[in-house]
Amino acid sequence: MYDRKEEKKLITLIRRAREVLDRNWQGNYTAPSVKQYPHQWSWDSGFIAIGYSYFDEERAKRELVSLLKAQWADGMVPHIRYNPAYSEYFPNASFWRPLPVYAPRGVDTSCIIQPPLLTIGALYFYNNAVDMEEAKRFLGYIYPRLLDFHRFLYRERDPHRDGLIAMVHPWESGQDDSPAWRDMLRGIPIPQGYATTYRRKDIINVPPDERPEDELYKRYVYLVELFKEYGYQQHQMVKDSPFLVYDVLFNSLLCRANECLIEIGRIVGQDTLEPKEYLASTRKAIEKVLWNEEAGMYYSYNLRTSSQIRKPTAASFSPLFAGVPAHEQAERLYRYIDRVCQCGMEETNSAVPSYPRCEEDFSSDRYWMGPVWANMNWIVYEGLKKYGYTHKALEIKESMLELIKRYGFHEYFDPIKKKGCGIDGFSWTAALTIAAVCCD
Repeated sequence: MYDRKEEKKLITLIRRAREVLDRNWQGNYTAPSVKQYPHQWSWDSGFIAIGYSYFDEERAKRELVSLLKAQWADGMVPHIRYNPAYSEYFPNASFWRPLPVYAPRGVDTSCIIQPPLLTIGALYFYNNAVDMEEAKRFLGYIYPRLLDFHRFLYRERDPHRDGLIAMVHPWESGQDDSPAWRDMLRGIPIPQGYATTYRRKDIINVPPDERPEDELYKRYVYLVELFKEYGYQQHQMVKDSPFLVYDVLFNSLLCRANECLIEIGRIVGQDTLEPKEYLASTRKAIEKVLWNEEAGMYYSYNLRTSSQIRKPTAASFSPLFAGVPAHEQAERLYRYIDRVCQCGMEETNSAVPSYPRCEEDFSSDRYWMGPVWANMNWIVYEGLKKYGYTHKALEIKESMLELIKRYGFHEYFDPIKKKGCGIDGFSWTAALTIAAVCCD
């Protein structure tokens, strides 16, 4: 329980978080940051809908509907829905063209995916709803569309039909320059004479040393150029992309999303055999392919080399969120999380950085190379609670909230220099602040 003084501070924090969401609200969706990311991103919207579910049911619904209106005829939900009012962002909508015939008409989108956070957000919306009948009606409306997206993933991105979904681009993970991808990306040969004709816009408002390096960014763009040559045919992207990964975070979030899809189907009276089969296959495959017994850790998997990527990022703990590990495995993950090397921004702060500071290539302020992210800490917090590690979960939550109180609603935080990084006024930081405060 909080004392009266602390309660006042939390009320102020929630008010400030809502102001961030108000500033980024675009009428039908919430931009991650109007200044830096003005369009609608798939997994951002899932986290944002979770935050809205605690205080604004209408906005939560609009957030999800806006994203689903960008859904392709094959079921794919793209990772970006573009707002035509903002043309200066790179990559802009024209970067992805020409789009295939099954892309939606009249809606500009990207041509890759992100984890299905919208399914998780949809169940949060229902569980926190006041008007349960309207909430049930809404779930009935979106359930077929959510199911179509999950079907797309298993039909088009499960190359070995083992329940693991393959990513073809680092942007699909949301962790663009994760240490897990860097060696793979550097190994992608750029053809002689390949010219970069773009101008990066992500380093205008944010210092370049807090963003992915140019050598990586060039390969992000090159991969999309390859996909254009493939006509965005999923089978060829999976077959020929030089980047092909089973990401532990993507598949863990999918596992949790399958659980949510099953519950949504039950609520609206649909047969849930299909998502139950998806859930079982992905749970089994995460254990079989991504768990490393020697390290006591989950690792992503490089399909091009048929080997685990032994980089202990914060994503390694995401199976806890999906309830995948057995209790003895969860205990090993908990012990790792509890090490100062992984979490210790200072002795009194337990926020989990995206990458351990004891690793040689750790960088405290460069994007996913070491900074603390609110979404990853929320995932770890929820996962530890699920397994009964309540004290540690609360430590992480309180540490994350303390960073936000001190430095603002930043995109991420430097655990060494103790400062906010990236863009300030970031929507999922605000939304998950509300979720973290309101959930207990």
